[in-house]
Amino acid sequence: MAGNRIDGFTLGAPLIGRGDLVESLARLAREPGSGHRVLWLLGEAGIGKSTLLRYTRDEATSAGVRVLEASGVDAETQQVFSGLHQLLWPVLTYVDRLPAAIRRPLDEMLGRAPMPAAVDMFACRHAVLLLLELLTSERGLVLIVDDAHQLDRDSLDLVVYAARRVAGPMTTLCSARGHRVPDGVDPAVPAVEVPGLTDAESAVLLDRQPGIPSDAARLEIIFQAEGNPLALIEFGRAVVRSGNGMLAGAGLDRLRRVQSIFSDRLAALAPDTRTLLLYAASGSGYESIDIVTEAAGFGADLSVWAEAERSGLITVDDRRVQFTHPLARAAAYADCTVDARRRAHEDFAEQLHDDPPCRAWHRAAASEGADESVARELEDAAELSQRRGGFFEVARALERAARCSPDVNDSARRYAMAANAAYMAGDPQWGLALARLARRTTDVADIRSAAALPTASILLQTAHPDESFDVIRQTLTEDEPTDESLVLALLFTAVGAAHFSGGETRREELRRLVEKLPESISDGGDFMSPMPDAAKESVRRLIAEYSTSTLGTGAVERRAEAVSISAQISVLLSEGTRAYLSENSVDALTYFTKGISALRESGSLGVGAMGMAACVVALIDTGRWAEVDAAADEASDVAAVGRMALVDATVETHRAMIETYRGNLDRADNHVARAASLFESRVNLALAVDLQRVLATISCARGDFEGAFERLQGLFGTDGTPLHSVQSARALADFAWAGARSGRHATARRSVTAIGRALGSRPPVRIRLLRHVAAALVSETTKTAERHYRLAALDPDADEWPVERARAQMHYGEWLRRTRRPTDARPLLAAALETFEHVGAVMFADIARAELRAAGGSRGSLVRESAGGWSSLTAQEQHIASLAAEGLTNRQIGEQLQLSPRTIGSHLYHVYPKLGVSKRHELRGVIDTFAQR
Repeated sequence: MAGNRIDGFTLGAPLIGRGDLVESLARLAREPGSGHRVLWLLGEAGIGKSTLLRYTRDEATSAGVRVLEASGVDAETQQVFSGLHQLLWPVLTYVDRLPAAIRRPLDEMLGRAPMPAAVDMFACRHAVLLLLELLTSERGLVLIVDDAHQLDRDSLDLVVYAARRVAGPMTTLCSARGHRVPDGVDPAVPAVEVPGLTDAESAVLLDRQPGIPSDAARLEIIFQAEGNPLALIEFGRAVVRSGNGMLAGAGLDRLRRVQSIFSDRLAALAPDTRTLLLYAASGSGYESIDIVTEAAGFGADLSVWAEAERSGLITVDDRRVQFTHPLARAAAYADCTVDARRRAHEDFAEQLHDDPPCRAWHRAAASEGADESVARELEDAAELSQRRGGFFEVARALERAARCSPDVNDSARRYAMAANAAYMAGDPQWGLALARLARRTTDVADIRSAAALPTASILLQTAHPDESFDVIRQTLTEDEPTDESLVLALLFTAVGAAHFSGGETRREELRRLVEKLPESISDGGDFMSPMPDAAKESVRRLIAEYSTSTLGTGAVERRAEAVSISAQISVLLSEGTRAYLSENSVDALTYFTKGISALRESGSLGVGAMGMAACVVALIDTGRWAEVDAAADEASDVAAVGRMALVDATVETHRAMIETYRGNLDRADNHVARAASLFESRVNLALAVDLQRVLATISCARGDFEGAFERLQGLFGTDGTPLHSVQSARALADFAWAGARSGRHATARRSVTAIGRALGSRPPVRIRLLRHVAAALVSETTKTAERHYRLAALDPDADEWPVERARAQMHYGEWLRRTRRPTDARPLLAAALETFEHVGAVMFADIARAELRAAGGSRGSLVRESAGGWSSLTAQEQHIASLAAEGLTNRQIGEQLQLSPRTIGSHLYHVYPKLGVSKRHELRGVIDTFAQR
């Protein structure tokens, strides 16, 4: 290829057109991080995206900014980390500066160390992020990724992840063909569609070319190219070379005609060169130039590529053959006989005995129709891909295996496995299509049942829980599968479907379906197993407890690590679901976090999307608000790829909730509006209840307690029965608060009493806390109100929900101040304010701060008051408080003093108000202050 031209553009020549966009790119290049940290250039092939990126690279380089580049290539889309290899190869010396633990995943990704059996994507993300942080600590950095839609998925994931998180001066510029960013990228990311050239600009570009068409053809070229620079250049070349006849057929698609022009350029080459380009186009992306040359029959003689390089159709970089334009590659593959293409794939298969997955792909491409040996080889290759962590490749291999299968039942079985792999890879729509093919192809009950599993799972993720449950019910009652693993997996999904649809009728139906569960048996290996043996006990327990409404009645067992990563994932997701549904927020967060981490390692993060949404909820519940935004971003990214409406709606609803608490009501309104657009309330009761809670909270923040009360009243029946057995109860304290503040005490009190009866005598700790707050807020008598306030605000088991605990303290403090007990109110209000300020709950912090001032207190004076209460404790209470301040648990203190843990808890329950504290860790400050006196 000529050294001073790229795709017809003269290097160093000023760009033509797109002035505002060019100026913006130059600014981003010279001052990384000063504007958009990430920007995508979109548009059709040949519109000039690559040229704009090259211009940006030159601007950055001239300004002393470091540039790292990668380019997606169709042949390398399935080659894991090939894009990252391009991007980071120039900075390998910086990789060597990193600590060994961080360097190891980078070495594995870059081919400097053997790839592990399962790729730890979390470690990979962390390592890439730290490397880029190191680079930006020296100087500005610009990442340029051209044709990102053809980048391998793992590399794209890492670039997207790092681009949003690097704190230093870095800008990431990506291009993609089409009118939207690729799957896997947040659709809200800044993007601009590259405009075409005007007629005048097209004329300037055409006149710059070395051969200028005649005046008669010039206007016709400009008209037909419609502002596409590549079309202008190639039409111009063709007319100069072959005459005005090349412009015939104006009705043809412009880019199809550009491809035909590439075909003309190929036809002008020597036969051996055309053969080489056919083999290059037939490659999977894993083959080096040596393998391509040998497969094409030229042995080790690389000089045969000279004419191909001079043609400008390909380049050779790092011993890989790359086409300069995807249309050139398409023409090289299409412009030959079927026999020639088949022979190329057969020759590659002969060369690639050491790479079974690649060999299987070539054998499949070479086969003439159905071939069981090819299908079996592809299935074996799929298992190898799964071990490497690539479920996208698994799904593609199994789909191709299904097409190659001569037996319809084998074909259906492989389609069903492919559907499950596509679901695990996070592509639900593809999974549904494959599952439909499986069910349409066979009448075999077990195969149809296997296809029903991804179908039901995807319907649930996409906010169709009723349809999901119906698929499972129909499968278990009509197809009656006998595979215990499959039945367990179907029932596990049914638990989620029943929860989100919200009707108790579904729970009763599930109880009947549990009778279909076969006896426990071992089914062998874990490859694509619906439910590994080591996870069955945990899943059986969840299904049994949910179907009989006995969740949370026993302690969660701390289980030993399961024998395989797939079993670990199933156990963690099962226990996380159990903890979430039984209001055990800390355990839910722990289990789901571990499960999601394991899913990253296995390359099947899509399966964990609902767990990721649950993590967002649990982070809010447990007061870890600083982590919420990053967790919500990641869950939203996964949901966007697969159009997982249920996941997206859950995240958006809880984004709205936390933004309301933070005082950002306009943002909350936007999140609520988007959440409401994602699902149908009638069939998604859990989501609908959560949305009403958020809308009521927004109303409270705006002072409309009457409107909030009306909304929340609809979450409970007239007899107090929660509309949704889990989600409604979480609104109980808000319901009572809105009733009290709107003057609806009597109505609210009757409802709270009825709801308490409906919840039973032993609700989960969290619901017990909310029930006491609600009862206190609407109580008729001082004695009853204080009893409930103390039970809520001073309950040592309530530490798991710090914000709800702080709200109890705030309401108790408000009540104490209004009953003329400001001294008692101050420590409670101060403790609540401390929690609210720590997490960023502006909505409640403002209330607590105002109440504390009204009570005549400041946090500085409270430590002195607390220390004065030390002398009011008995000797035993002082001893217990001292041991608790040292960090001992109730059980450990009891063992020292020969008392039961319950007795220790009772003593501390009475100690806290005497000292004016509300948390265990505050005891140390009181004791230290008293000792200094």
